[in-house]
Amino acid sequence: MKKEDLKKYLMLETPVVVYNLDDLNERLCTLNNILPDWINVIYSVKANSNKKILDLFSKNKLIKGFEVSSYQELHKIEKFSEKKIFVIGPSFTDDQIKELFKNGYVYDFNNIEQVYRLQNFLKDKKIGLRIQLEKSELEYKNNNLISRFGVDIKSSKWDEFSEFLRNFNIKITRVHIHNGEKDVNELRKIVSTINTIMEKNVLSNDVDINIGGGWEHIFKNMLLDQTISELEKINGIRSIYIEPGKALIDSIGYLIASVINKYYDVNHLNLILNASAHNLITWFPTYPIASSKSNNNNILTNIWGNTCYEEDFFVKRIAINELDINDKIIFHPFGAYYKNNSKNLHDINFPREVYFQNGVFT
Repeated sequence: MKKEDLKKYLMLETPVVVYNLDDLNERLCTLNNILPDWINVIYSVKANSNKKILDLFSKNKLIKGFEVSSYQELHKIEKFSEKKIFVIGPSFTDDQIKELFKNGYVYDFNNIEQVYRLQNFLKDKKIGLRIQLEKSELEYKNNNLISRFGVDIKSSKWDEFSEFLRNFNIKITRVHIHNGEKDVNELRKIVSTINTIMEKNVLSNDVDINIGGGWEHIFKNMLLDQTISELEKINGIRSIYIEPGKALIDSIGYLIASVINKYYDVNHLNLILNASAHNLITWFPTYPIASSKSNNNNILTNIWGNTCYEEDFFVKRIAINELDINDKIIFHPFGAYYKNNSKNLHDINFPREVYFQNGVFT
């Protein structure tokens, strides 16, 4: 991020979310120059369904398709793009899954029972299947459990299921594996799992392999070369799809909010902003990185949101410049899983969204 850009952000009326499209385009260009042709990038709409971002991705040659997890996301993407659409998630009923197939989509099933229920409908069809894997140790250090999503290929039920697929001439044309944030060790687990599935003789010859999201660690630590080397160990490399939505857009987003009230207690300055942490922050935190005041008078500060929820705070006990009413704070990152996870307690809407490109706002 550039300091001169941050100064421009502080001139905006608040609350406001800024998406820096220059940074996004630069990231897309860099990734396009690094990835081989057999690794394809798709965008998971749940990361941020902002229309301008979706439109940008629909026109960018690096993005080969979109992943959706609801009919609402599917209908939104159908308006934007004719690129490949991956349909996953537990929100679809049996009847909706039938409708998906009738409309030319392939659905990634989450469990064996779901396939059994639709066996007559699925006869002679190609399906997607999500494979269960241990959650990433990198992301779930204190909760290293098996994901509730996907089919366990180590289960005693797998051989029976494989035979069922062969009997009904149902071929798996897409394998979906997602276990969270990735490093080289997690990639090795994924490659081993894929190679095990390859031996089961239930995959179609044109199978697509989607190894999901969780690419921030890989991108930030410049481990793409090692990633490519690991993925080359997949037996008879197929088309590999990755979903680096958070890695692509999280850092392009900024929240700018203003101080609307302040008061002191025994140990802290308390600031209330014209935005709500409770409404805006669900999965991932965001942090103050700059403000409109540079007085070098650091003071321990609690930064609160503007709802009646007792725990509506952005951050507590942070040493920052002492701010006054109408001073502004920039929070970062604010690109991925904020808009789509937001709430509206007190009917407070998501902040206005603007776009910064070539030095100007649109």
